[in-house]
Amino acid sequence: MKVAFSNYLNLPRKISGTDGTLAKYSYLANGSKTGAENGSGAGLVYCGSLIYKKASGGTLTFDGASIPEGRLLSGATRLYVTDHLGSVKAVVNGNNGNLYEVNNYTVYGKRSANSSASNYLSTAPTGEKFRQRFTGKEDQAPDFTVPFIDFGARQYSPALRRWLVPDPLSEKYYGISPYAYCAGDPVNLVDKEGDHPIVFGAVSAVLDFGVQVGVQMLNGETFSSALKRVDYTSVASSFVLGALSPSSTLTKA
Repeated sequence: MKVAFSNYLNLPRKISGTDGTLAKYSYLANGSKTGAENGSGAGLVYCGSLIYKKASGGTLTFDGASIPEGRLLSGATRLYVTDHLGSVKAVVNGNNGNLYEVNNYTVYGKRSANSSASNYLSTAPTGEKFRQRFTGKEDQAPDFTVPFIDFGARQYSPALRRWLVPDPLSEKYYGISPYAYCAGDPVNLVDKEGDHPIVFGAVSAVLDFGVQVGVQMLNGETFSSALKRVDYTSVASSFVLGALSPSSTLTKA
């Protein structure tokens, strides 16, 4: 497989296999993806949270819209059951509760559909693709048979356990390989856009600790006495809740 990079943001322009072009990508100047198509010109067009299917002749049809709970389709809803990293573990029909997809992942994101829940799967409507998988990011395999995951700033290979290109913010993490996924700790870290790993629990705990100390000092306490009044049970709870709730963590600036 060959990946061609031809823009100043170092994003993939074309991915080719033994049978020719698998995917061609287009972007705005800020790196936002606007389109992806296969060798025949069929593919996807992105407009914010909206996705349109593009036929090889150029005709567009509405595919769906991303929402925090899953996806909105024409007259239907797909709900995602996720884990603490935001990885989609199951796709459920929001209208009738039918189960359409179940996923398991290795710690570095390689997907497996093997699950005891597979016995309860219903057949999804013809042509419907489930793209959001590991950490909720777009898997390129369903539409383009490309074994990479698009995080936004970079694409990632779960089989190789590494990014395709260096971290654009690598100067902030000079002690870590610019190709390493989540600093080698994919269980406790998540990378929202492909350029900024985040510690779930630690961020929440530090914020709780800092707020408590700050409030005590505003009330006239010295720093040392404020430390003695910290409710460490609350700090521990913030750590656990932060680890279990990706949406409560900080995102990159």
